[in-house]
Amino acid sequence: MGNRKKRSNTNKKGKENRLPKKEKEIVLPVEDRIYTRRGFVAASALAGITLLMKGHNRDPYVGEWEFLKQRPPRYPSFTRDIINNEFVKLGQRNQINENSPYLARLKKLVPDSLVNSIIKRSNWDPKGDYSITPLEGKSAISDSQKYYNQVLDYCKKTIKFSHSKISGLTHHPIKWTRIENPVTPEDTFSYVSDAHQRGFIGNRYILDFEIGVTNKAHPEQSVYAPIYHISQSGAFVYLKKSKDDDTLGDWYFFIPTDRFALVAPFSEIIPLSTFSSLEDYKNKVGRYTALVADETFAEGLSYVLSSELANDLNIPNGFEIITGIQNRLKNDPRYQFVPQSITWIQKNGVQNAFDLYSESAEKYMTALGINLEKELTSPRER
Repeated sequence: MGNRKKRSNTNKKGKENRLPKKEKEIVLPVEDRIYTRRGFVAASALAGITLLMKGHNRDPYVGEWEFLKQRPPRYPSFTRDIINNEFVKLGQRNQINENSPYLARLKKLVPDSLVNSIIKRSNWDPKGDYSITPLEGKSAISDSQKYYNQVLDYCKKTIKFSHSKISGLTHHPIKWTRIENPVTPEDTFSYVSDAHQRGFIGNRYILDFEIGVTNKAHPEQSVYAPIYHISQSGAFVYLKKSKDDDTLGDWYFFIPTDRFALVAPFSEIIPLSTFSSLEDYKNKVGRYTALVADETFAEGLSYVLSSELANDLNIPNGFEIITGIQNRLKNDPRYQFVPQSITWIQKNGVQNAFDLYSESAEKYMTALGINLEKELTSPRER
């Protein structure tokens, strides 16, 4: 599959050509994203973490904590029409990494006959030389202004709290952005071409996989065809290094208006300050191994900080919700070392953890008693 840039989301491909008439929502194991940490990717929906309220039936989630209520999903599943009409794309498309399991799945779903159909329907030269590019993007759906305001207020509190606990965090300017629906052409441009330094807040997001078909002799003859999507819960951050060195260049992130928001602002914003450590380690051991180290540090630190803040703010059932989120990560191999990270941080403190990881991701993992290069033995894991 050829070359291309990135864009939208899970079975999501924008509205720009709908090929398959009927699509199923395919749920694959959540994997690494090129520089996209998918903070808290429990691949099922937000309905988990059931809390039993003892002794009374009064709803504890009122006022500023109303976003913590367990709400039914807006749609039981996402059809292509819903994705085209309700979801908005965030940031540019990314070409799918050659080691991604998504690539193999995409190839199976894109036979030559489908590509030929695209060319024929576009009235292009059937004998032309075309590049076929596998693409991945993210799209999100809006939520009410009320929940946006509540989550935004909490996000600002987490940032203030993080800086009070950790010296050395970078103060990043964040353009807080509510996912709007319907979206104006101006919004669409902002979400896609001007996503840099945005903190998007919305109901949830999806991974959208598509192919780009381009006539090499006539590059203006180019079209994107949606193939399938994967519905996600949780948050994500997109990180891209500078063109000049290994420092942070482009970035943006997404926070959902649900219970994952209690931890997501920590796990998605703190890595903006430790990006150089991730890059240094990636240059030494490879992308996946470095991302595992980054998740180990970020999710461990996020658990400790969010638990402390939940106590300070008297968030109803805050600790139980946060612990439930952490427990849902156990089956994802990228998070297998987070429990050791939590234990180390609780013993040594968040400042020491931040300082050590900022100095060296490898030294941080060694302090946990973990040799990632030995622990991650398979080629896919490495």
